[in-house]
Amino acid sequence: FDVIMTLIENHPIFHNESNNPQFAISLQLANFLVWAGHYVNAASCNDVAKWAGVWAGTVVLLTKRAVVTLISLHDMVMCKPTNEEKIKSKAYAGLKVCPSWQNSWFSVDGTIFPLFQKPNHFGDVIHQS
Repeated sequence: FDVIMTLIENHPIFHNESNNPQFAISLQLANFLVWAGHYVNAASCNDVAKWAGVWAGTVVLLTKRAVVTLISLHDMVMCKPTNEEKIKSKAYAGLKVCPSWQNSWFSVDGTIFPLFQKPNHFGDVIHQS
């Protein structure tokens, strides 16, 4: 959290000439992280608003600001995997996730991506260990 704060605190989206002060940057980032870190029933805008003690529209606004700042960090924090990392990732996907995916590029590091519906391609494939 502190590292991300250091990287985004000077972003212009958090600084303006308005007479209406913004929420603290730390609260804006925390709002986004709470919303992004939940899924299914706990992921509703209203639930995050209740947690934060703000209106649902405020949750959307604070989330948009945080996302804009995080996207601006893309070139600094994202890099293409090395060939060795690709080989390890594909082997892991073939062994632990779905053999049909091992020659594709998917998230296999345990990151959860809640989906509205199952994927059409390989949607019914279940890996059996």
